[in-house]
Amino acid sequence: MTNNLSTVSGFSNVLKNYEKSIASLLQNKYGISVEQFYITCVNAVKKNPKLLNCDPKSLFGAILLSAECGLRPNTEEQHAFIIPYKGEAKFQVGYKGLIEMMYRNPRVKKIYAEAVFEKDEFDYWYGLNPDLKHKPYRGLDKGHLVCVYAICKLDDGETIFTVVEKNELDKIKSFSQSVSSENSSKYSPYNNGTDVHHFMEIKSAIKKLSKMIPKAGVVEISKAVDYDSRFEGGATVTVEIPTDSEQIVQPEIVSKSLGNSFETAFDDVVLPENTHKVVSEDVFTDSEISDDSNISFDLSDDTEDTSLF
Repeated sequence: MTNNLSTVSGFSNVLKNYEKSIASLLQNKYGISVEQFYITCVNAVKKNPKLLNCDPKSLFGAILLSAECGLRPNTEEQHAFIIPYKGEAKFQVGYKGLIEMMYRNPRVKKIYAEAVFEKDEFDYWYGLNPDLKHKPYRGLDKGHLVCVYAICKLDDGETIFTVVEKNELDKIKSFSQSVSSENSSKYSPYNNGTDVHHFMEIKSAIKKLSKMIPKAGVVEISKAVDYDSRFEGGATVTVEIPTDSEQIVQPEIVSKSLGNSFETAFDDVVLPENTHKVVSEDVFTDSEISDDSNISFDLSDDTEDTSLF
């Protein structure tokens, strides 16, 4: 049995040693079995072999974070992504993944989010009788993005919403590590033209909304928002590689010191006491992204190989 982590077979052999760690994180709460999750992860590296060139500890750490959030990575559902970035694997929660996690809250009945453009009819107000009205412009030229919003309807009929204005979105965007890098126009969804529906901005509204909803015992969404924001700000994840399947290991997030960082945009998220240890590390001055940093939200290959067992 080979454990050469540059091959799919070697990766899958080592991944089996994380079986108990993955099981302890999934906890049978999300309708995902350890076997299903294992197959998903092996298919992820098959679809994107560049992941095998990443630091193995960051790759397996990202896999464990995905398991903790109960989101299968790099599938057609686009709930979560593990992305090769400058030799490391980055865990990223998709906006669909955040919505999926919010629906796990028994009090949440409906989630809706949208972008607003210059020619739309839009108004909102807060106070004792908050309200929001949006009539989209139906022509081709909608004008520039003005803001984004997210709405949640609770089981008691109460509606909660939040709006993130363009100046706030620009500030959040400036915190993103992929935007601040030299090759951001090529690799960042903000700049490379692939995010025509402004899902990155809409995701910011969903993150903000997630902090306003009664938790009802669901703490994973707060962790997911924190992890995602830390990785946007340049953090990395690492985990020990177990030598056998009996070991249970926990990932460790290394938060790099970036001054004003993306994670502070959501710094009022309160994490449970058992969240993973976070340590700080000075950021490297070289911001160049290598050619293997394929940051993308389009995972069109939805064919899964289920013949691994």
